[in-house]
Parts: sequence; C-alpha cells; structure tokens
Amino acid sequence: MTDVHVSVSPTQGGWMLVYGLNPPLVFLSGGRAEAGAHRLGQSLATIGSDATVRVHDRAGQVIGETRYRPEAEAAA
Repeated sequence: MTDVHVSVSPTQGGWMLVYGLNPPLVFLSGGRAEAGAHRLGQSLATIGSDATVRVHDRAGQVIGETRYRPEAEAAA
C-alpha cells in the first residue's frame, strides 16, 4: 500500500497543490486548490492508496489535515 502526501500551500500569485513527484498544480483560489486536493485524496483511496491532505496558511502553518484510506481498510 502506498502512502501519498498531498499538500496545499500559498505561492506567488496563487495556491500550489503538490503530491508525490508530480509537477505542482497552481490555482488562483485557495479554496479551489483545497477542493482539488481533497478530490485527489479521495481518488487515491479509491485505487487503494492511503492519502494525507495537508493545507497550509500563508504563514506556512498547517491549518487542516485529512486522511483518506482505501474503503476496505476504513471499514475495518
């Protein structure tokens, strides 16, 4: 099972969604970046990976963390 970390943090001109070794995705809105991160976390859990979504504020502090687990593991 793979554990994937998904991070949302501010960047110049918007908000950046980063996961694994993939290139970052940049959004103009923090809300859209966060929504995209949660959709990605849910999708990763659907295919059998554990995913942790961390959202950072403009000061770099973690202001939210959600863990997504595969359905079979979450039911156990």
